[in-house]
Amino acid sequence: MRIGSYERQRAYDTLSQHHSAGRIDLAEYDERYQLITKALTQPELDAVFADLPALAGATKNKRTALIALTVTGVVLVAGSIGFAVSRTAKHEPNAAATISTTVATPERTSVPATTSRSTTPPSGTTTSPPTSTPINSALNTDSYVQDLERLSGGDYHRYDEGTAAVSNLVLTRSVMIAPDGKDIAFTEYDLGRRFLRLDGTLGIRNDATPSGLTMKLRILVDNVPVFEQAIALGDTVPINLGIEQALRLKLEVTNLRPGGDAYAVFGDLRVTTS
Repeated sequence: MRIGSYERQRAYDTLSQHHSAGRIDLAEYDERYQLITKALTQPELDAVFADLPALAGATKNKRTALIALTVTGVVLVAGSIGFAVSRTAKHEPNAAATISTTVATPERTSVPATTSRSTTPPSGTTTSPPTSTPINSALNTDSYVQDLERLSGGDYHRYDEGTAAVSNLVLTRSVMIAPDGKDIAFTEYDLGRRFLRLDGTLGIRNDATPSGLTMKLRILVDNVPVFEQAIALGDTVPINLGIEQALRLKLEVTNLRPGGDAYAVFGDLRVTTS
């Protein structure tokens, strides 16, 4: 026959008395408590107490108002817990059982000098919360390179900006550089550590001559090359480069077929904050 709450409660009561009498330790108490909790029939309950003596005066019909103490899940504090169970009202059959629990906790230790702690200002003192500046807080909004400050000292034959037709694209916010002969033409811009990425489309303006012309385009950030590629007339190359914390942007162009007349196009070249 299956047991119910009444039989299980009596088993908890009996188990507590054996623990108080010193017949089982805390670990055994926990194991047997779990067996009682999982038991479905009376033989399973009886098996929990098979190696323990019968309690004097115990009867099957005795009810108690025992409050079950679940030991499962007790977290050991600092590796030390003292558990004591005492039963009161031994001479009063109807008295409720009292279970007391004592948990030993480690002594508090002083906070080391290196430990971060909060302080309370004296009464009447007004304080402001600490402020911090995120890395991106100084970043400007997205901008086209042609709108940035162009630094002096650039060496180029011709410079232009605005709309450029490249292959089948019309790029309206472009920087254009036409080198002189074999010389490297370049121009520089001030980034001021304000941007994170550079994107755009590179190519050669459609009015270039001769038709087989090729140019080498380079992009340098603080004099470190981040892009370099030879591009033929009619080709386009998209870019998306990281420029975080960069101060200067340098655009370089070399005509790989001297005698030609062409503008290298850094089309819709844009610096962004993300």
